[in-house]
Amino acid sequence: MDTFDASLSTAGIDTKQKVPSDGVYKYEERENAWLRFAKMPQPRNHHATVYCKGALYVLGELTDEANFLCVPELCLILKR
Repeated sequence: MDTFDASLSTAGIDTKQKVPSDGVYKYEERENAWLRFAKMPQPRNHHATVYCKGALYVLGELTDEANFLCVPELCLILKR
C-alpha cells in the first residue's frame, strides 16, 4: 500500500492578506509547528483534498461569485 506518513493542510484564506492561499503545510512534530511544504498550482479556499495512490488531489473551491466549483486538480505527487 502506498502511504505518506504526515499531516498536511492545504490552502484556505491567508489571514494577513485576506485572499485565498496556495500553501501546502506539513506539521512538524519536533518543532510543534506547521511549516510550508509545497505550493498548490493555484490559490484555493473552501475545497476538499484527497490523497490517492501517491498523489494529492484538490477538488472544488468557492469563487468570488459565491459559486462552488468541483473540478479535480492534481496538486502534488508525494513520495514516501
